[in-house]
Amino acid sequence: MNREQRIQTAQETVNISNAGYYILNTKNTKIALADGLKSTRINIEQLKNEHFNGGKYTPTYNVVPKTVSDTLANEIPSSELVGILNFASAKNRGGGFLKGSLAQEEALCICSNLYIAQLLVKDYYDINSKTKNGLYTDEMFVTNNVTFFRDDKTYKLYENPIVVKSVVTAPAVNLGHKITSFTQARTVMLNRIRLVIKAFATEQVTTLILGAWGCGVFKNNPVDIAQDFKLVLMNENLGSYFKNIYFAIPQSSKNNNFIAFKNIFS
Repeated sequence: MNREQRIQTAQETVNISNAGYYILNTKNTKIALADGLKSTRINIEQLKNEHFNGGKYTPTYNVVPKTVSDTLANEIPSSELVGILNFASAKNRGGGFLKGSLAQEEALCICSNLYIAQLLVKDYYDINSKTKNGLYTDEMFVTNNVTFFRDDKTYKLYENPIVVKSVVTAPAVNLGHKITSFTQARTVMLNRIRLVIKAFATEQVTTLILGAWGCGVFKNNPVDIAQDFKLVLMNENLGSYFKNIYFAIPQSSKNNNFIAFKNIFS
């Protein structure tokens, strides 16, 4: 599918999201999206100060060469309460979703009603828009009851849509944009990963879908980011709040993201 076709599909997704249902043409069946879609700003200061004693699980770690939607549809039982990390644009809702772009956030938005829930959030985008460097801020928000209703390869509508309990929207540090101190950037990124995992723990999800956060156009080193996740999830034991942790990382000849995470979490 080319950019123009993705633009058309994105608009169709918005229309479906606003309507709250879609018609499955193969069966002329009306399929409703889940109730209760909402976005809530996360209280970062409270999260920083909250003490986590460890959860009840010994998590299984899986690094899969798949997209988030593919992982969600084909790897995870429907009984699981799923949390997904949205590799968010700091300043633009949905990234370039409406313009036919296709990075991780755009792929989530084209397959679900996440984008219209982002329209309800103001502070996150306003605060990050005022930043002058690629660190951005720790501001993040959670969207609950997100319905995924499209396959992300063919863009065909699902006969049985999938409801995700929690999507956390947060920006990675952008090393490609006005970073004056690499050491500071690394510290900020590690702390932000820690906050994201704490946010999911408070959401009481059982399965996480993460990935090579910030390792595309934001130019973070995948080995660094994988080690950060390992430190937070394993060494600090925050992974014990989840039964299953997936890193959904499509393999590409353009980068070694998948290999970096596979080596560290194998």
